[in-house]
Amino acid sequence: TKLGAVLCEAIIHHYGRDELLRRLAHPFWFQSFGAVMGMDWHSSGITTSVIGALKRGLNPTAGELGIHPVA
Repeated sequence: TKLGAVLCEAIIHHYGRDELLRRLAHPFWFQSFGAVMGMDWHSSGITTSVIGALKRGLNPTAGELGIHPVA
């Protein structure tokens, strides 16, 4: 949760919110991001796990970052 949030914050800070969304939408990048966060590369639940972790990790700073995870 913390690692994913820090990585997303860094991407937003250096490249902007649109770039984070572009990267998250790229299947290979998303799969790699999940692996970096500790998920198994071949896990069938990687999307749910990664998005859930990002939701929890980014919620406290969502307003500052200009992103608003859905509850």
